Amino acid sequence: MNYIHTETGGFKAVLDDLDYMQASVKNHVKGYIAFLAERQPSFVLQGCVITETNNQYEVNVTPGWVVVAGELLRFEGDTIQLAGQEQEMKFERVVIDNATIPASNKVKDNNQSYFAYKIVQARLTVDLSGDTAIDSSYYTSDDELNHWYTIHDVLTGKPKKLTATAGWSFGSRVFARKDISGFVHISGNALGSGNATGSQLATIPAGYAPAVDTWGNYVTGSKVYPALFASSGVVLVSFGSDNYADGHFVITPYKTA
Repeated sequence: MNYIHTETGGFKAVLDDLDYMQASVKNHVKGYIAFLAERQPSFVLQGCVITETNNQYEVNVTPGWVVVAGELLRFEGDTIQLAGQEQEMKFERVVIDNATIPASNKVKDNNQSYFAYKIVQARLTVDLSGDTAIDSSYYTSDDELNHWYTIHDVLTGKPKKLTATAGWSFGSRVFARKDISGFVHISGNALGSGNATGSQLATIPAGYAPAVDTWGNYVTGSKVYPALFASSGVVLVSFGSDNYADGHFVITPYKTA
């Protein structure tokens, strides 16, 4: 980290000295955030816990720190009203006057006053107009994905649901996660219904299929069956003459194309 070296006798400080010290700290923070933002430009770093109130579709969000378009910002908490169960909300960058500190109130040569101290922070909005890839730190109340895009998701991958096929359903969902190194991890349980036919259990989300056909296992309570995660994006299980059974996948993380 850069720093200012002082010796006995001192020196007269100027504004450039303060700017140099601030930049020394900010550049280190920016370096850490830039590494994460390369993968996901907007996400929740800390806090921002969501709880529902007694009012329908109203939620409280606790204070925390968020990254918006690669910039680390403080969020002071808020209560927000959603239009419905599936409406999304996102963070945006705002600049406001700091009117709480008396020294912020400055008077210009023409006797006009203004607040010189500014606060750059994040706030919530349900306005998704102009939504782009950098605005993806949002919340939706989808039953099993009801959280922000967090730093955990940046490192380990945000879960993407596999789509069940041929009479199958996913009791706790089957998810694919792509970690920060580009490896896909599969987790979750599959449920076979009475009319399950064929060996295809699911389709893999776009961008999450392996670069080459990859074999794993489908494990039930008593047996293990070979499972193929095909590069075409389908999941096949070879049951032979056995009946279909509930189970879960065991497969080594794989790379995508």
